[in-house]
Amino acid sequence: MRTVTVAMTYMFGAVLLAGGCTREESAAPAGREAVILSIAEANYGALGGARRTGTSPADGGTPQTRAIVDGGGSTFFTDGDRLGLFLRGDGYEDVDNRIVQLDYPGEGPQKKWKITGEAIPLYADAATVTAYFPYSDAYGLTMSAVPLNSGPYDVNTNDVVWQRDTVHSTHTQAMFLEMQHAMTRVKIRLNRGTSDTSDSGDYTGEGKITGVRIADAGDVAADDRVVYLDGTLDLTQATPVVTPGWPDAVADKSEKTLTAEGVLYDLLLLPVDKIDAGKVMLEVELDGKSLSAPFPVDAVDKWEAGKAYTYEVAVRNGAAQVVFGKATVTPWNDGGSISGDLDPSKPEYGGGDVQDWGDNEWGAEEGGDEPVTGEIADASLVPPPTDNVIPLEGGEYSVRLTGNWTGSVSVRMSVGGNIGGLLHAVCSNGAATVTFTVPANTNSSRTVTFEYLWNGTWIKIGNACTQQGYNVTAATHNAPATIPGLGGSYNVTLTGYLPSAGIEVRASSGGTALVTGKFTASGTAVSLRVPANLSYNTRTVTFEYLWNGTWTKIGNDCTQQGWHVTKASVSPAGDIPGAGGTYTVTLTGWGGYQVRAMSGSTELVIKTDFTEVANYSATIKIPAHTSLPTKRSVTFQYRFNGTWTDIETRTQYADLSNGVYFRNCENFCSHRGGLPTIDELRSYLWDGWPTTLQPDNTPLYYWSKYSGNAAVHVYAPATNVTSTLLYANEQNHAMCRCRDE
Repeated sequence: MRTVTVAMTYMFGAVLLAGGCTREESAAPAGREAVILSIAEANYGALGGARRTGTSPADGGTPQTRAIVDGGGSTFFTDGDRLGLFLRGDGYEDVDNRIVQLDYPGEGPQKKWKITGEAIPLYADAATVTAYFPYSDAYGLTMSAVPLNSGPYDVNTNDVVWQRDTVHSTHTQAMFLEMQHAMTRVKIRLNRGTSDTSDSGDYTGEGKITGVRIADAGDVAADDRVVYLDGTLDLTQATPVVTPGWPDAVADKSEKTLTAEGVLYDLLLLPVDKIDAGKVMLEVELDGKSLSAPFPVDAVDKWEAGKAYTYEVAVRNGAAQVVFGKATVTPWNDGGSISGDLDPSKPEYGGGDVQDWGDNEWGAEEGGDEPVTGEIADASLVPPPTDNVIPLEGGEYSVRLTGNWTGSVSVRMSVGGNIGGLLHAVCSNGAATVTFTVPANTNSSRTVTFEYLWNGTWIKIGNACTQQGYNVTAATHNAPATIPGLGGSYNVTLTGYLPSAGIEVRASSGGTALVTGKFTASGTAVSLRVPANLSYNTRTVTFEYLWNGTWTKIGNDCTQQGWHVTKASVSPAGDIPGAGGTYTVTLTGWGGYQVRAMSGSTELVIKTDFTEVANYSATIKIPAHTSLPTKRSVTFQYRFNGTWTDIETRTQYADLSNGVYFRNCENFCSHRGGLPTIDELRSYLWDGWPTTLQPDNTPLYYWSKYSGNAAVHVYAPATNVTSTLLYANEQNHAMCRCRDE
């Protein structure tokens, strides 16, 4: 099992004073309301920093590079290594796949694991942090789907380990001391058999290996496969669950030469719950031949996560056999098999013996309990903050103690009343300097103090400092009280101390964002375009900025009307000619609408396509009126919220420039008072009736009542002339006007 201590600078932490010091962490004081999460620190120093038994560096603290030594997987974290971190807990915001990166300059005992991004606050209620290594930014990665990839063992890429810890306001440093492996490890050591060249069983071929594979046997059904190329690890479960992905062989195609001492192929696979006899195969490409044999299951019939399995595989000549320890022998040529017993004298190779994942235990931390004697002559901040003011962005501040003391001196920092955990150091040479990281202040101004513990009393170092917090001193927008229905662009301005990451702003209605933006500089306007209100309802528009997780209103609310019409008109004015014409309907307001023209219940024309604009207008063409009655009413309408609304009604006279037959006119007037006599026609007012034919003003004649003669009198109002026409002649036409029209 690889045991890992992962560390990060504790932002509210007290640090031990050391000039070549060892450090030990003790519990933080109780009673804090909110503190900041950090990750425990691991040192590879020669004087008590956490170190690996038997593998820690011998040069006084310089860490080794991660390496695989003969497949053993000796592992050390180095500068730039990254973990992925998740946090879950009631009352906490979820933290997902946050990068935790090792900052190690390569010299001295100190190194830091840094949580990237904004500080993560902790409260009295417990939360669970989960870390995994190596960090992945794979698409679709979630806490329930951390990618796993089978293949040649590589601690930097596919050896996924994980662990959880519980944190809260009095346990703020997460400790990942026993990280668990998600994969299983299968090591294949291939050799030529015996080392005695006189043994006829030795393999005498060239011994060029071009790859090995672990695969399901060819007769295994799809649902019964156990070897997969990839999968995912669900870290949300109490016991993490591995879900397999794509079933296929796992291969290492590196070229090696077979020797009597053996060559190692080291593979990582998804765990296998059950290995059935003859169903999982080892395949070897050797000297141009493809050879295979099933894994023995007498001693090992599963491959568990976090365990390594080593198989000694001897290649022998003669019948060309592969030997798994002494468990199963499979001839390559004739397909037969012989069996034997495991050799308990070979704990590493006997048919696949289960091993721990290397002997990588950590040594114990030392120091921190020595009594303090001597004196502290001076304690100061170096350099002191200007005017005792710490900028809102925070930063690193050093405490320097001078004097003559032995033992362990504790130093702490208090930020806004929140005190971090204590660290202890043994110091010498009359002075020691330690550095604190003051976190950025996302709230109101607060006090920062530094103290050291002497004879049971916390003594303040210098004056208390003030840290200006992020704040907004003014917030304005220039939107009008009533925003037009089609929307518009408006400036929002924030003034104050703003974080460099920016402040989110938005225009919303009913809690739903209509448009968003971000401030990056105080006093610089951000333009937000409020979209059109595509509804019939008036809505309230609120401008807001996000502050400490809460949307805060900017200025007064605005209203924005939905689709509406304040005025409707038709142009040109006047009655509609008999030949029809083109008319423009104008709707003052906001929105696009269907428009039409109706005569009674008959739809003359309709326009159904429209665009959403202010003061919408549309043109429609009224068709000619070429039949009786002589005139008709035409009503213009627009459709609003499902209802046709009248605009105005016009008169359209029939285009009877060629007149009508007498019998047609007589029948039409039979229900309208009948035809007038010639004298009645002379007495009528003719305003609004067609009396001439354009363009040459030819007089138009109107039929009069039949008087019993072969001819019927007709009357021309334009000239006051009476004439006669044969009513029976179907080629004679005249205009028609009834008594009741």
